[in-house]
Amino acid sequence: NRRHIEDVFLFTEDIMQGEASLNCLVQLRNAFWRGFKGKVRVEISKWLPEEGEAAVVANRIVSILPMNDVTVEIAFTVNNPDLWSTATPNLYLAHVVLVDEHGREIDDMYESFGVRTINMRGAHFYLNNKKMVPRGTHDLSNYFGESLICPSDRAIVMDILLHKKMNATCSRWPSDMRMHFKRIAEYADQLGFMISWTGYFEMWLVHPEMELYAQRDAKAMVRSLRNHPSIIVWEMGGRATDVDSSLSEIPMVRE
Repeated sequence: NRRHIEDVFLFTEDIMQGEASLNCLVQLRNAFWRGFKGKVRVEISKWLPEEGEAAVVANRIVSILPMNDVTVEIAFTVNNPDLWSTATPNLYLAHVVLVDEHGREIDDMYESFGVRTINMRGAHFYLNNKKMVPRGTHDLSNYFGESLICPSDRAIVMDILLHKKMNATCSRWPSDMRMHFKRIAEYADQLGFMISWTGYFEMWLVHPEMELYAQRDAKAMVRSLRNHPSIIVWEMGGRATDVDSSLSEIPMVRE
């Protein structure tokens, strides 16, 4: 459809007693020579460990100029939320629907997400406003007999379960293999395991067009994985600070 949902990003603004404040950013595209008027409807439901009934949390009227994009910010509240953590990896499912001015549903998108906050205060991590110490490994993601790019589901799950068995809560992963495999984040979400995501491109390789690649790949990496509550840190390469300081890729990545 020339009028469609391009992207959905859900994140938790704050967690308070008995409720959580969330934001949903919906990017819409109108690739047509006429303007568009309609609305965006957001429904959420509990997804894991048990599915629940969907409830409409927001309706927002939208208007898009011809051949244009617009990002709609929708704030909503979840009462008595089931928080995501390593001990309780609760997940929700968001269903975002684009409706035209005649009431017809012309596009939709599903995204799983967790209600959780992650931040640093001084030298300490806080998950859902509680201090925690990430315990984990530098996971090389090199499984015997498995693809380096897209290992099997069994290999990913076994890796996470072995980490949890030794009381680890996180890992630097996918690490030196530089694979960009969304399946890893999906299983980490469901099993309650945190990731410092290293990504799939080598920021420290000196290349004539290094900055161009970094601008493209860093944005694509974060955009495709940012709804996963298991990812608590983004790494922009193995040794980004080793690059010649005269290059501008490090400030660009921070931006």
